[in-house]
Amino acid sequence: MVLTEAVDHAVSRCIQEDVLKHFLTRHRAEVTNVILEEYNEELHEKTLYEQGRAAGIREGQATGRKEGKISSLRKTLLHYLSRTGNPVSDRLKDRILSEPDPDMLEKWLDMAFGGASAQELENVLNEKG
Repeated sequence: MVLTEAVDHAVSRCIQEDVLKHFLTRHRAEVTNVILEEYNEELHEKTLYEQGRAAGIREGQATGRKEGKISSLRKTLLHYLSRTGNPVSDRLKDRILSEPDPDMLEKWLDMAFGGASAQELENVLNEKG
């Protein structure tokens, strides 16, 4: 089937199945012309590629921001706890460095800023598993 016949068949089928029937009935020639003469497959593929690339970049940036926030919270919490003069156990340090949830890290940081010592924080973490 040649392209012209394929386009005509597709438009006819859309009209039969009531897909944009009113529009296609009134603008059949124009729609067919646009598809046959103005559609550029290479440009379409390039557009799809660029849209996918942009979405990937946005997703990567969001992931990077989240990972950066988590890293900063971990470092800040460990630094603050070490500055209080209380030793930070290896177990507590490992627990802080392995925590993936920024909200939990912020909660622990609030506890430390509220006066909880490294030992008190470790006790709370041990209670919660």
